[in-house]
Amino acid sequence: MLSSSVAVTVGKRMVGLEQETVRQPEESYFRDLVAAVLAGETVRFEEIVTLFRDRIYRIAWKMAQDHEDALDIAQEVFLRAFRALRSWHGRARFSTWLHRIAVNASIDFIRREAKHSDSTESLDEMEPEHRSAVEAKCARADHPRHRAYVAELRREIFDAVHRLSPRQRRCFVLRHYHECAIRDIAAALGITEGAVKRHLHRAVRRLRRDLAARLGGNGG
Repeated sequence: MLSSSVAVTVGKRMVGLEQETVRQPEESYFRDLVAAVLAGETVRFEEIVTLFRDRIYRIAWKMAQDHEDALDIAQEVFLRAFRALRSWHGRARFSTWLHRIAVNASIDFIRREAKHSDSTESLDEMEPEHRSAVEAKCARADHPRHRAYVAELRREIFDAVHRLSPRQRRCFVLRHYHECAIRDIAAALGITEGAVKRHLHRAVRRLRRDLAARLGGNGG
């Protein structure tokens, strides 16, 4: 259980996120640090926040495109990491493990926002090759039907993205929602750039197939 004192400390440490990234120590340092925190020296978790706050903030900002939202996401990342410390066994680099938590927290944020957003911007970004077809259909409808159509279509696209495999979904959201570079996605997910490209290709192929009937095309 996360103590209130650590929660407050993490919140305060998020204030300086725009500072230059701190140089990371060796993995042996993280093994000792995690062991100490798990043994009861919870105040040492601040060292993790200091080392990674800039990097985690940048991941969150790329996803949220808003300073305050990125701060909220970043704090959530560290809270999740604190609670999940026992799950890190040193098989992956500590930075990779933490980055995966950051990506998951950011995607959870986007998922919540997508459910409550009235904007169609994400729709256009996700499927630009189908934009003309969608706009033509909307233009032929009166205003109430237009709004209902867009809302329904947005839900269908959201559901289709949600049906992707976890890694395909993460790659797709990072790349097409927020235009992250391939190398940044690879670093965040702890995979190669080639793997990112394969996941993106498969994600787009599946989305085109799933959405072809709704968008009036043949999936091509």
